[in-house]
Amino acid sequence: MGGERSGIGDETRDVILECAAFDPRAVRRTARRLGMHTESSHRFERGVDVEALPSVAQRAASLLTRLGGGAQAQGLVDVHPAPQGRRRVTMRLSRATALLGAEVTRDEAARSLRALGFDVADGDGDVVVGAAPPFRNDVSREVDLIEEVARVRGIDRIAPTLPPTRGARAGVTRDFKLRRKLRETLASLGLDEAIFTLFASPAEVEAAGMDPSTAVPLANPLSAERGLLRPSLVPRLVSAIGRARRHGEARVRLFELASVFSRSADPTEPLPDERTRVAIAMAGPRDTWLARPDDVDFYDLKGVVQELCERMTGETPTLHTDGDAPPWAHPRAFAHVRLGGRDIGAMGALHPDVVERADLGRTAMVADLDAEALGMTLKKPTAKVPPRFPAVRRDVSLRVAKSVPAGALMAGLREGAGELCEDVVLFDRFAGGDLAPSEHALAFALTFRAGDRSLNDAEVDARFEAAVAAVCEAHGAARR
Repeated sequence: MGGERSGIGDETRDVILECAAFDPRAVRRTARRLGMHTESSHRFERGVDVEALPSVAQRAASLLTRLGGGAQAQGLVDVHPAPQGRRRVTMRLSRATALLGAEVTRDEAARSLRALGFDVADGDGDVVVGAAPPFRNDVSREVDLIEEVARVRGIDRIAPTLPPTRGARAGVTRDFKLRRKLRETLASLGLDEAIFTLFASPAEVEAAGMDPSTAVPLANPLSAERGLLRPSLVPRLVSAIGRARRHGEARVRLFELASVFSRSADPTEPLPDERTRVAIAMAGPRDTWLARPDDVDFYDLKGVVQELCERMTGETPTLHTDGDAPPWAHPRAFAHVRLGGRDIGAMGALHPDVVERADLGRTAMVADLDAEALGMTLKKPTAKVPPRFPAVRRDVSLRVAKSVPAGALMAGLREGAGELCEDVVLFDRFAGGDLAPSEHALAFALTFRAGDRSLNDAEVDARFEAAVAAVCEAHGAARR
């Protein structure tokens, strides 16, 4: 950098030293526009001590004279177009006490700031005015002075306290409780949390079957690959599945809890709409030790979604296929999730086009749910008195057509067994053998218990046989 005639060469005898300061904003904008970043630009765009320039120039001249054998000319030309005094910042002692959670006195504040080179003057009331040293370009706000006082006192000497909230007492917010409960529940269901940035690339959005033009673009993106605010959590999870499979990891169990953004319906509103969503991605072999593992399917995902809803709200969700499928879902392997009388999201297998565009190799199961809806009626933990009397179990295997839902059989058994039936569980399924291709055998376990006495075999058998007979008659089943 520089010219040939103005550069230093072997014949140079006279050298003029220039010690200057440049406008940080102008240097930063020019370096970025030209793509030319140097040690000098990094230094000047962060600001330098203007008042130190004469002493810096004298120090450089002294070193050249002493080490280079030269002679220093007399005089120093100092050109300062707009001399400025020290930056004055005010600090309220009451604000410092509230922000740090510990009392800050006037003497402590003045003593701490003077030790750091500040000129301190008293203000009106509880105000302290500090003039920042010229080399402290980072001090410009009240909170900066409060931080300096805290550093001198010692952060470890400030006792930790919870910040006050709106209400009578301090504590965590409802949103924090919801997010914590969601994370704990999903982790207990065997899922690992994925954490991504809030940005996405147009290619990722398009690969998930969505239109990138409907997403909210960034005016100043960090890179072309992160030029959009995410309209959905699904695109990044699909990318994560593809990345895992390219690295040889077939089993994927992920969830993400984060915000998504959409264009505001109000044209006068400059900010986008923001909502909190939770997404689940499951792919690869099913967890089993007793058989050759098959890939997870729609029903594995259904079990996770159902358990999540029940643990969060105490209500069992229902699934339906009314309406269009999400753009990322298979049109014949999806369902909308309804909870509390309204749809809270969708779940299903990925669309074959999404699988192909994302280069996944084979399909995966994905659910996209409204996290705020899951927190509308957070289930409060309750304690139950342990039962005093033992339970009695009876098992039955029913031969039934595959078109009959297992849930209908379970409901029929529970209703027919009466109030003493504590639980009905499906624990086995068998197909093949002597069964017709259109049939299978489902095994159920019925648990009976009374709260005031021990049950005898006679009354348990009577209720058990009545329940089995009612189900066989209603659904054309037969005991096997």
